[in-house]
Parts: sequence; C-alpha cells; structure tokens
Amino acid sequence: STCWCLCTGPWFRGTALWLRGRQGAPSPPTPAAKMRAVRAARCGRGGGGSREGGMRAADVSVAASTGVARHRAFASAGEHAAAPTLERLVQPMGLGQFVSSHLGGDHWMLAPHSGVGGDGRTAEWIASRFSLQDLSDALRAHCATAGAPRPGDDDARAAPLRLRLPRAGALAAAEPEGGSSASQRAGEAFFNGSAVVVDDVGCTPGPVGRLTSELSSCLGVHVAADAWLQQTGSGDSASSDPSVAMRPWPRFLLQTHGRRTWHLASQRTWEPLEEGTQQAFPRGASVTLSPGDALFLPSHLQLSSESIGDVPSLHLDVGLQQQRLTWAALVSLVCRRLLLLASSSLEVCDAAREVAVDVDGVDAALVAEAARVRMLGTSSLGPSRYQDAKSAPLAAFLPAVLQQAACVPGDLPAGMIEDLEGRLRGVLRRLRRVGHLGRSVDVRVAAGAGRVLGAEGVPLRSLVEASCDASDGALREALTWSLGELRWRMAEEALPSGCDFGSGEAFSSLARWHGHKRAGRSALLRRAPHARPFLQGGAGGEAVLWMAGLRRPLDPELALATRWALGRWTGAKGRPFEVLHVPGDREAAQRAADMLVVSGALEVVPGG
Repeated sequence: STCWCLCTGPWFRGTALWLRGRQGAPSPPTPAAKMRAVRAARCGRGGGGSREGGMRAADVSVAASTGVARHRAFASAGEHAAAPTLERLVQPMGLGQFVSSHLGGDHWMLAPHSGVGGDGRTAEWIASRFSLQDLSDALRAHCATAGAPRPGDDDARAAPLRLRLPRAGALAAAEPEGGSSASQRAGEAFFNGSAVVVDDVGCTPGPVGRLTSELSSCLGVHVAADAWLQQTGSGDSASSDPSVAMRPWPRFLLQTHGRRTWHLASQRTWEPLEEGTQQAFPRGASVTLSPGDALFLPSHLQLSSESIGDVPSLHLDVGLQQQRLTWAALVSLVCRRLLLLASSSLEVCDAAREVAVDVDGVDAALVAEAARVRMLGTSSLGPSRYQDAKSAPLAAFLPAVLQQAACVPGDLPAGMIEDLEGRLRGVLRRLRRVGHLGRSVDVRVAAGAGRVLGAEGVPLRSLVEASCDASDGALREALTWSLGELRWRMAEEALPSGCDFGSGEAFSSLARWHGHKRAGRSALLRRAPHARPFLQGGAGGEAVLWMAGLRRPLDPELALATRWALGRWTGAKGRPFEVLHVPGDREAAQRAADMLVVSGALEVVPGG
C-alpha cells in the first residue's frame, strides 16, 4: 500500500506528491483525518517540517487505501485513449484534480514514481521514452545543427549544443553543418562541459513521439519535447537563456537517466525577461529527480538546475504550448474584434510590417496583467453548468473542449457561449479595476479577405473599457468570432502527418469501408477517436475542412453533410450512424463519407 505526503508552502502555492512504502494494509482515512492533515500542512506542522529556500515544507502522512484510484476519462463520444497517458504521468493524483488545481492554477507537482512505494512500471515507462541509446540514434540520423559552442571559449560551458531532428518524412542531410558528424560535435561539446540539446524530439515516430502526440490529442494544445543531456556535476547551462529558464507555457520535466536537482522560483514572473542576461530569482523549493520521476511546472516560472551523482543527466522538457489559447489570448481577440467593429481608423498593414495577428502588443500586455488577474494566464474554464460527468475532467480545460468542436460556434456544448460570456465580463471588469493599464500597445487584427489591419500606440485602458462597456450583442459576436479564431489556430498547428502518426486502425477501417461498398452493404460510421477535424466557414458560403494540418475546400452541399457527420455536440453527436441518416442530398452524403473515411476523420465501426 502507499501513503501520501502533502507538501505546501505559504510563499509559493506548490504541491508535491511523495510515495512511501508502508507495512500492512491501513484502512482509508476518515474525512476528519484528511482535514486535520491538510490543516497541519497549511500551518507548517508535522514530523518532517523543514525550511529550504524560503519555502516551508510540512511532512504530513495520510494513509491511503491500497492501489491508486484512476480517474475515469471521457465516457462519451469524446472518449479517447490519450487521457490515460496524462493520468499515468500525474498519478496518484486524479486527472480532474490535476486539471483544476495545476494545469489551470499556480501549483507545481512532483510525481516521484521511482521512489519507495512508487509505481515502478510507470517509472520504467517514463525512463524508456528517450534513453541514451535513443540520443545516440538521433545523432547518427545527422541532426541539423541549430547552434553550437566553440571548444576553448570561456563561455563554452554556458552555451548548449542545439541539434534538431529531421521532421517525420524528411530526409536527413547527407553531410551535417561544419563538415563533421553530429555525433562528433556532440562528443566535443559534452567533453567541454556543454549541454547537448536535441530540439523537438517528438516530431518523429517513436516512444517520445507517441507521448507528445497523445498529450496533444488529450489536451488540445501543441506539445513539443526537447531532450537535454548534461555533464555530471554541471550547472544549468541554459540558465542564462530566458527562453529556457522560463517558458510561457506549462511543462513536464521527465527524468530518463541520471539525477538532477531543480531550483524553482518562489513565484511566477509575468513580465518578459531580458535576453542575454542571467536573471536572479528568489528560490521557493528544490526538487531532485531520479529516472522515472515527473515534475510538472506552471508557465512563467523561473528555474535553474544542476546534475548530481556520477552519471550524466538526461531529461525531456515536454512543453504544453497553450500560450496562444489562454484567457489572455481570448480577451485580446475580443478587444481587437470590438475595436475593428467600432473604429474606422485602422490601416492596412504593409507587407514589411505584417505580422501574425495573434501575436501583437495586446497579447503581451494582457499576459503581464496575469500578475493581478491570474485567470489571464490560464486556459481553465472552471466548473460550468454545461459540463457533465460524461465530459469531465478535461471539460474544465478550454483547448480540450474546443479541439472537439467540428465548427465554431455551431458545434459547441449547449450553454457554453453564455457561460463564457459571463466569465469574460468578470475578467474584463476585474482587469479594469486592478489592472495596470497605462501602457500603449500596437494592435493587429484580421479583417477578412486576407487583410490585416493595424494601429500603433492604442491605449490599453481604452481597449479594456470599450470591451467592458460593449453591449451584450456586440460582446457575444466578438466572443464567438474569437473562439473561432482560437479553434483555427489549433487546426493550423496540427501536425501534417496526423496526431497518431498513421494508426494501423485507419487502414483496417479503410478495408472495412471498401468491403462494405463492394458488397453493397450499409456501414456504421463514427468520428475517429483521435480525429480533430475543423470546418471553417460554411453556412452557404465557402467552407474549408482542416484535418491534420491540411486544408480542403468544400462546396456547400458537401460542407453541410460534413458538418453533420463530424458533429461532437450537434449533428451525429459522435455516435455511430449510417450514410442514409445524413440530412440533405444523398449523393453529397456519400461523397462526404468517402472523403472523411479516407482522410481518417471517420472510421467504420468493427462489426457494424
């Protein structure tokens, strides 16, 4: 059996889960015992209380029943096989608690699967995601060199050697940069004390590729993994690089070889760090990872690290890149949409200054305001009346809900728009009341027909106040448009090769479909569990189907059948159906079914 140790601190809202062995089979704790333990932890009492780096840790053991209760994931048409991957990383914590208190909050979490009483199978599974042998294989694949230290330089130890794998389906270069092999350059850099970093190791098939694709399919955000190999006894060679020392997205650090100690800041930093300078920060906690351990960190948290022991340290930095799908991004889109509708002073951006309309001054300013309005830095929806047991617990995470919508706003849960509108009003009012809105920002906004309009030096306060004072109709129109933009971002970022790297089930489904058509039999179809198709436009106009990063224009009749067949909360609602059930023209329904089965968006139900 196992017991839990809750570790909290008043300076940083961190939480660590420790697993320890325990003799016998203790009975489950009563609610009163649990409450006393939590109160003791908050007050800093307990047999193992300690203070380290300004953060008090209270060691309070609470007996738990034998085994780990696994939180049941999606139990409806939205169910898919990716949620257990996330559950496995965060166990023994339930998935619902992790989503609400960590993924949508300020908490960090340690899951020491390698510890006494931990799940040895999970530790072995994590350690096997990317081993030293995998690194050697990657170096032999002739990685392209992104940047390398020069042996003999005084700063050689501070500059990691960065390598990048060829993407799935791409051919490796015949001869790497610099005329020497990636293995040779990595060996030289590692000998001189530099870290060897392989960027985006999840872009190709393999254990780490399946990990990132399953997490992405589960959460609805782009997930990227970098592998870091560091010398024994070395400090954090990337601590002077703000892009590494602090990420704008949450991440998992998965230790696969050796041991490494991480020093975490006592609070998050929402203002961007200056490039090229090492930023000092007050430490809030120090955590040591062994092979098989997982450390979850919230976004905008500074950290440094050092290897310990006599073997090199290898870990995966798995980023859950939700920064374009947070409340700050949503509020930014709403403010810019209302400005577009109310102002005629915006000018068309010329080609030299045209930038991505989702990354402008409003986004950065609102992210900085998360220091005062914490919701801006999250993608959390919180408890909502439109959520039910069928869609919990990931229904509390905005990208996880949006990714299942076949179109926006036509295929969203009933009541979601009204619920979000109320929350949006609350965020805007709090922002106007406590925000530091004295700055001016440059604005970029999509205006349709491929045009991007912009304005410079717009007061941030005027944008927020105009949104606060907007009518219900105007705010709802801006909100629905903004949700569509967020959903389009998700479709655009999808991997061209598909989130599951061509599951073998897709070929089985195609074979069944071919057999049914050849025999003249009707087949039962359903939306594929890992499919995240998005139908943009339609309603009598031009429609485009986004599927696995590819776009396909559709005529109105084909778009109507496609919208119904792919519906998650409307149309087919994710349930099995036959082609004759699709409303509209029968020929268009058949063409839509053929197209969606071939693309992997629909699958033929076995035995149906």
